[in-house]
Amino acid sequence: MTQVRIFGAFHEMEYSETPTTGGTLMRGKVGRYFFEIKNVRGSFPTAYIHLPNRYPVSAIITDNDDSEWDYCLYNRSSRLMNLYDRIYLPVHEELTYDGSSKFKNYGLVLGWDYGHLGDYTPNYPGKKWTVLEILREVVAAARYLDSKWKKEATK
Repeated sequence: MTQVRIFGAFHEMEYSETPTTGGTLMRGKVGRYFFEIKNVRGSFPTAYIHLPNRYPVSAIITDNDDSEWDYCLYNRSSRLMNLYDRIYLPVHEELTYDGSSKFKNYGLVLGWDYGHLGDYTPNYPGKKWTVLEILREVVAAARYLDSKWKKEATK
């Protein structure tokens, strides 16, 4: 069972036809990973998960298959980058962001959004995601990362 801790109060996503200030809807920790769920100016929500510095990933690489960019993780222990070195994080419509974490002892932050075809945006009447639905995906991502971390540690 994965422990989930929520820091402070959380807010439900408020979708808007006109841009708003946005902000953080929920933040906390799932197992060893910090996470944040944010509102992008009232248009759609996004989720971010922060990886500890010691997580065995050295870089984010991209694939340009079928004219679409896909983010995937690259195992630090691999000498040659090939298809088997890639770890695809099973999140909504795949990863759409990578950057540096603001938390001490955390390096890489990965993100994904809920503004794709079939999702609600001001221009498209699709699914409106709740914060708890997004939290379920964050927990699933953390469990997946843990399973990959354990496999990497046993090599």
